[in-house]
Amino acid sequence: MNKLNLKKLLTLLVCLTLIVSVVLLAACNKKDDNKGSTEDNTSASPSFTNGNFRSYTTSDKGYPYAPSSFTGSPTSDTEGSTLPKLETVKRGVINLADYQNLGAWCTFSKFDAKRLTDEEDAKNYNKDDNVLMINNTEARYYMYRSSEFSAAANTKYLLQVDVRTANLDGGEKKGATIKIAKSYSSGSSIPATEGYASFDAITVGEWTTYSFIIDGKYNGSTSLELQLMLGNNNLRDEYKTSGYAFFDNIRLNTIKDDTVLPTENVKTITLSVPNGSFDYKTTSDYPYLYNRITTTDTNSNYGLVNEFGAKDENGKITLVGEYKIDADALKDHGNVFAIYNVAEARMGFYTTNPLYFKRGGYYKVTVSLNTDNVESGKAYLALGKSKDLSDNTVIEIGKDAANPGWKEHVFYVYANENTADELYFHFGLGKDSGDKATGYILVDDLKIEETDDTTQTGNYVTDNRFKSTDNKLTDAFVNKSGTDINGVPVTITGDGEEFLADDKTPYVSSIFSARNRKFTSAKATLAKFQTKATLQKDTYYRFSVWVRTVDVPSTSGVVLTVYDGDKDTNSAAKAIATFAAVTTDKDLADSSSSLNGYRELVCYFHTASLQNQDVTFEISLGSGGAFTSSTLFSGTAYIANASLVETDYTKYNGASASGTYEKKYDWYETLSSETFTNGQFQKYNYSDTKFFKDGGVNEKGEFQSTSFGVPSGWTLKGEKDKAVAGIVDVNRENLLNNLATKLGVSVDTLKTAPFTPADKDIATYGIYAGGSSYLLINSADVPGLAKESVRVGYVSNSFTLNANSYYKISVMVKVMGDSKASVYLMTDNNIAETNVDSKFENIEASTGVATGGWKRYTFYVKTGFSSISATLGLYLGGEDKDITLTDANMTKLEENDLSGKYVREVAEDGTVKFVVYNKNTHKDVKYTYNYSGSPAKGGTVLFDYVIKEDISESVYNAKTASATASAANEYEETKRVEMNLDSFGLATTPDVDKPTSPKGWTKTSLTKDTDTEQLQSGVIYSTDYKAHSGESCLIIPYLSTAGASYYASDAKTLTKDGFYKISVWAKLSEGHTGKAYITLVATNYGENSKYVDYASQTIEVNSTEWKEYVFFIKAPSSDTKIDKYGENAKDLSLKIRLGFGESADNKASGYVLFDDVLIEKLDVKADEFDKHVNDFKAANAGLTVNTVKYSAIDKEEETTPDKEPDKENNKDSGKNFNWVIFTSVAFGAIVVIAVAAFFIKKYLPKHKEGKQQVDKKKTSKKKEDDYKNLND
Repeated sequence: MNKLNLKKLLTLLVCLTLIVSVVLLAACNKKDDNKGSTEDNTSASPSFTNGNFRSYTTSDKGYPYAPSSFTGSPTSDTEGSTLPKLETVKRGVINLADYQNLGAWCTFSKFDAKRLTDEEDAKNYNKDDNVLMINNTEARYYMYRSSEFSAAANTKYLLQVDVRTANLDGGEKKGATIKIAKSYSSGSSIPATEGYASFDAITVGEWTTYSFIIDGKYNGSTSLELQLMLGNNNLRDEYKTSGYAFFDNIRLNTIKDDTVLPTENVKTITLSVPNGSFDYKTTSDYPYLYNRITTTDTNSNYGLVNEFGAKDENGKITLVGEYKIDADALKDHGNVFAIYNVAEARMGFYTTNPLYFKRGGYYKVTVSLNTDNVESGKAYLALGKSKDLSDNTVIEIGKDAANPGWKEHVFYVYANENTADELYFHFGLGKDSGDKATGYILVDDLKIEETDDTTQTGNYVTDNRFKSTDNKLTDAFVNKSGTDINGVPVTITGDGEEFLADDKTPYVSSIFSARNRKFTSAKATLAKFQTKATLQKDTYYRFSVWVRTVDVPSTSGVVLTVYDGDKDTNSAAKAIATFAAVTTDKDLADSSSSLNGYRELVCYFHTASLQNQDVTFEISLGSGGAFTSSTLFSGTAYIANASLVETDYTKYNGASASGTYEKKYDWYETLSSETFTNGQFQKYNYSDTKFFKDGGVNEKGEFQSTSFGVPSGWTLKGEKDKAVAGIVDVNRENLLNNLATKLGVSVDTLKTAPFTPADKDIATYGIYAGGSSYLLINSADVPGLAKESVRVGYVSNSFTLNANSYYKISVMVKVMGDSKASVYLMTDNNIAETNVDSKFENIEASTGVATGGWKRYTFYVKTGFSSISATLGLYLGGEDKDITLTDANMTKLEENDLSGKYVREVAEDGTVKFVVYNKNTHKDVKYTYNYSGSPAKGGTVLFDYVIKEDISESVYNAKTASATASAANEYEETKRVEMNLDSFGLATTPDVDKPTSPKGWTKTSLTKDTDTEQLQSGVIYSTDYKAHSGESCLIIPYLSTAGASYYASDAKTLTKDGFYKISVWAKLSEGHTGKAYITLVATNYGENSKYVDYASQTIEVNSTEWKEYVFFIKAPSSDTKIDKYGENAKDLSLKIRLGFGESADNKASGYVLFDDVLIEKLDVKADEFDKHVNDFKAANAGLTVNTVKYSAIDKEEETTPDKEPDKENNKDSGKNFNWVIFTSVAFGAIVVIAVAAFFIKKYLPKHKEGKQQVDKKKTSKKKEDDYKNLND
């Protein structure tokens, strides 16, 4: 074959293959999820997504198309709905250049899209004819919402939209609307919650540009959205509109010094001041971005009024109804907000979000108020940290007859240097129920501006500035560099230079000026500077230092490292926080971590309860050494306003643990070696702990009985009315004094309560490791409680006990006086702790002298095939025993006084009993009763050092038998517990007799359960269907209509070569019909498998009393001497079915209960298995026991795995990828053919020519041809 023919053939093959591949690709991909979608591949608007509407999704119905990144408002076809009907709205993207194809709905005259000027459109943003259109055929409203866009802190933006309308009709304020809002509430009403501004009633027959100037917050970014409407979403008839609105060219740009701002159709949004001009209101007539106080007063009304509103003959403008405002009072104020009380009332509003004040800033907050028409009482203003008016300093303002008119009221805010201040603004008429007012007030022009006036005092002033005593950092950074570092000479000597007068700081504060330092080096160098502090134990701190660099290489920088000790005396102190090298840009914008060109580095601390903590803060200039020149320091670094202040749990908890500019470290947890979460009771829930520093006493002198020291990870339950409970730290002197007074004991009693066996044998006495704290639970006697003892206690958060494991779980207990304590180890099927078997109850005071009365109570736990979620309960009080209620100890209340707890019932035989009063079931009762006998006994108990440890099987087996306790010595009592059952637990307390779905089980109905009136199947909590253990079990009932169904467990894996025991407790109802059964389903085996006796996998339930049913299982063996197919041994995937009724033809009636499903792996060898089973049968002759032996799985016999594939999703899966396979093979073949042809062509002639002389010119020509051929 000559070269030409070879080239032609190869070319033909490539073309044919490509053609066939394309055809197959088109044929195989009939379903395209992105059909009709267009993407905007041209220039996008700055920071605004799809603002030119180039991206949309097409539809077979034609124009208009759904715009990308915009969401339409709801529609509704429900009669009477405030929403428009879908058929009355045409909306979406249209192409104005394709006018002739828009459709019959298009009744507007043809016009062109607006083109931006070259200056406006430098990036060719607007070179298309797409616009967004809304067409209402009925006078309603419809809206599109943009995706969110962000306004950064301390940044101004210009957002512009081009709008045009056509063929409008509707109310007086018909037209298009453009709004900027923060968030969207589903439905017809869409209130903005932050940064609101709006252009309403736009009626323009030509393209017109509308502009928003957005002024970002002082200290954080804000997410906003743009809303484009025809009509207005306040739903009033005057705004309803029909016709067309068109929107285009949405552009968002950062305002710079040279930005030319528009002067027409402009609105300004100041995000730090919500709706400051009171121009906007909600559909409820609140000012936008404000909340109303919770009081509803029919004598008060409110809303916006405009000075240009319609006036009556008396020169008044209607607010609403008979509420009218004097028009003269509105002059030069445009929109104002009015509160009008026609009779004595109170009404007020406060900002939904707080006003924001930059750290270290000095501000003046002004608001205009007119009280000329207050008839009685006073108006009020407030600026404070709380939404609750009563928590703030309230300024009352009455009518000033001598000086009428608008008054500007000024608040001063001197913001904290560490954190931005957030304050809520309040205003109203009538402060509270005791200070009501009549008449009306007008409010306008809320503004914030910076001020140089820093000397104000009084109720109008919020002064959160640092005080000199706040800063615990007393020393400046000192030089610790030496003469060289890592081979680099140190060129910076001394402790740095003091700031000059024109050296700027992040904020002005005289407290820091003496310690601010700058470090300068013209040569590349390294240097280290340190300062130290001592942190008090169990306290939260915030360390902050501000860094600014000038001419410092970006590869170098300033590094902050924090060490957990005094580096001067402890060279082994380790670094607990290291910040990446910091350099700052000249135009560094203000943010949450930067201010005035400085970057702030912050580290939070929580110290341990055991000891004070030394720390060293080290500033390193540059890093590396002599061989890393790029990281050496040169230029100038400014280190300013370093502070160390106490803070609180909330701020510590909210801080980042490992952020770039913020970190935190907790010695409290680090120094507390715990095996059980907060088992040493050193960690507080600070959110719920009240008045910690004040020893649990509030400002009224009231002791916070259950919130003086709330333990983290524990929940107080039971009789809490007279309880005193929480963490007692013997070093909290205020707490000890207050607690001793509350309990009527001496402080020394509380101090000496913990047992510290420093010189004791730990193996004998256990370990007291609570530092200086323990858990106290106390209660006074409780009258009217018909119990022998008060039961109140702390229950831990749930913890996991792994499957097939052994644990030791214990707690130290000290019982005071004649009190009693109880300890419960619970699983989730126990509603009341007292029903568990794993418990120590009626614990009395210990006689152990050497331990100071402390005694350890220990559970040795064995788990089974499934992991367990458990909790630990520590209670005051003994066994839960009710007092027998008789006429002698009950008090009858007055007739129809239904406040009592009990009602009296008399049986036919004259027997009297008292039952708990239920207003739903005792509807006709006239008398109720209360218990008046001896009160339930209280007392005091202490708990400490809960531990949870893994132990070996031999340690577990060495302990005494289950459900019996060992009290061999006076220092520890033990109990062995099996917690390896599926007892059909309940995650929450259920309704009695209302079954819930069991966790880990799936129901299959074999008949249609159409009788919804009868009791349903599931996990039941009931006195009529008592569980075998705990308080809940599984029920399958057919009480009225016969049926058939079963529950299947999640698949369990039984490993090959293993031996197992599966047991289930079950109980049938009296008089039942049909069959109840327990079946094992090994999903590796079919019904006709010859490798297992199929019938042996089912046991029929045959008892109307609780009875245990047992399977012994041999899993497949990999030993070919035991199993013929041992080489194919696999793990078993096994499910357990619990059923009642075999099929639709073999139904059942009555009910069956199942409980305590247990799977455990046996510790036996293959030659011991049969003997083990026979021994069990001999010892339990009354039980039904089946033996199931599974052989190894033959490959031909293996059936479908446990989970069937989704037929619907998989039936075409092969087809979906055929084109890929074909194309891949085809191209692979082409490559092979091409390569083979190339080498044949290249080398075959050489073998034919042998050693003949080669003409160099011909050879050169041939090479050239070869290159051409290769290119071909």
